[in-house]
Amino acid sequence: MIKGLIFDMDGTIFDTERLYYKGWKNVARDNGYELPDELLDTMRGGALDVCERIFNSYFKGARDFLTDREQRQKYIFKEVAEKGVPYKPGLKELFSFLKENGYKKALATSTHRKVVDFYLSNCDMSEDDFDFIMTGDMVKNGKPAPDIFIMAAKGLGLDPSECAVVEDSKNGIRAGYDSGARVIHIPDLEKITDKEEAMLSAKLGTLTDIRDWLLKVNGESEIK
Repeated sequence: MIKGLIFDMDGTIFDTERLYYKGWKNVARDNGYELPDELLDTMRGGALDVCERIFNSYFKGARDFLTDREQRQKYIFKEVAEKGVPYKPGLKELFSFLKENGYKKALATSTHRKVVDFYLSNCDMSEDDFDFIMTGDMVKNGKPAPDIFIMAAKGLGLDPSECAVVEDSKNGIRAGYDSGARVIHIPDLEKITDKEEAMLSAKLGTLTDIRDWLLKVNGESEIK
């Protein structure tokens, strides 16, 4: 039985992957270099050290990942401060259902805590909407390693097998699957391969669809 949901953040509950994409493209343009979509896809959802390794391997020292990432982050913070955090469709409805029906909720994101706090301060959600929060700076081995989801399940007082991980990226799907949780994919910018498809318990259109999936998996016929 599924008792808890563990959510990725960027591209899953917040429609922020587009901000990251646009931010990286602006950094590349301003500094006179090309940043291919394929490289961004490889980094999407990964831990900071994983992204740094991929970026630096591609540019072979011609660019510094942390310097360019800081420039990208300033762009994103400016956008969020001016316009707020964009939600993914169905988020508020799903969270209302989960609360009313006693499901536990965790956030497990590769993003560091200060960014999470900034996002939550610029929307009408708060830390109280989650029973537990895991961020990238709280775990040694980030996605695609499963540690962050294992620890999030523990923080909810559950075994990973009692949880469903909700993800949009390849790195997140792999991490969720290897944690022992069921994995729900809500597609965003990144196309997944047959390898990730085989790891899924469900591929749904929007967050709203998770409600009916839970009712089916848990054998429930009514909702509150």
